[in-house]
Amino acid sequence: RAAALRQLGDLAAARTEVEATLALAGRMQAPRLITSALIGSADAAIDAGALDAAEGFVERLARLAAEPSQVASRPAVSRLRAELAEARGQAAAAAAAWDDAAAQYEAQGRAPEALQALARACAARHALGRD
Repeated sequence: RAAALRQLGDLAAARTEVEATLALAGRMQAPRLITSALIGSADAAIDAGALDAAEGFVERLARLAAEPSQVASRPAVSRLRAELAEARGQAAAAAAAWDDAAAQYEAQGRAPEALQALARACAARHALGRD
């Protein structure tokens, strides 16, 4: 629901939705729901330009993703770090994070996501004049 609200441009409603989901997931002690809510929260914060808040969500996600049961969420950490770096105009950091995301997606057999991350890494390097 939050993703749909974001796509419709209602960032405030999307953020409210992900915050409610995050609160519910925390009460339920459901790690998968918590990681999903953190990803949605970070995406919404980046879209809204709330980069410090987004970074907080990403760091919480990174701590959870370090757990063996949450390996599937590790590429999202790199993707979100790349998007944060792009939003901050840090092309070198973005390229490195996109490369990391691509490698993680590829290791998980997620070729479409890996290709998309590689394309974003190339774009970041192009912005640096190193294509």
